[in-house]
Amino acid sequence: AKSFQCNEGLSYLVTDSYILKDGTLICNINGALRKLDRKEGMFIGYRMPNMTRYFETSCMLEERSGNLWFGTYMGGVYKYLMDKDEMVFYDLKQKGMTSNSVTCLAEDRHGRIWLGTYSGELGCFDGDDLTIFNATNGFGGANKISDLFVDSEGNLVISDHQSGISIFKGDAFRTINNKDLITDLNVN
Repeated sequence: AKSFQCNEGLSYLVTDSYILKDGTLICNINGALRKLDRKEGMFIGYRMPNMTRYFETSCMLEERSGNLWFGTYMGGVYKYLMDKDEMVFYDLKQKGMTSNSVTCLAEDRHGRIWLGTYSGELGCFDGDDLTIFNATNGFGGANKISDLFVDSEGNLVISDHQSGISIFKGDAFRTINNKDLITDLNVN
């Protein structure tokens, strides 16, 4: 096994990691993205042009088309258009959400990009249009969404820090928070 070093003085708190389609390993270390430089054997800074320097990156996603999405703590969402070499910024509060702090991103089989927030809201980008899900339209009970993933049936599975697990099958949300099924509702 080969060990790798980071070329900057970091505490090595890795909160997430991603493998891009081209095999590049990206790690989120203390809110900053680092790319593994296999030749040099170390992690180096990873930034796309016009990416915010003020807000820490909380999560990222490479969509099927190759575009990269970046969620931030308090800074909304950024989408890097690979074919245009252009960064698009989405201020979630201006689009109607209560928070600009994004915890996670996922792409469903229809190519829609889903995002979870610290405020417990769920957003769905279909192109540039954002649909917001919260207690007013069927998605309730979430406090802080910790993760999203799409299962083999195409359902969106949502984990929360206090409310258990919710599943969206395309028409309604079902929350699983029965203590007999889930002993701890803090699901990461």
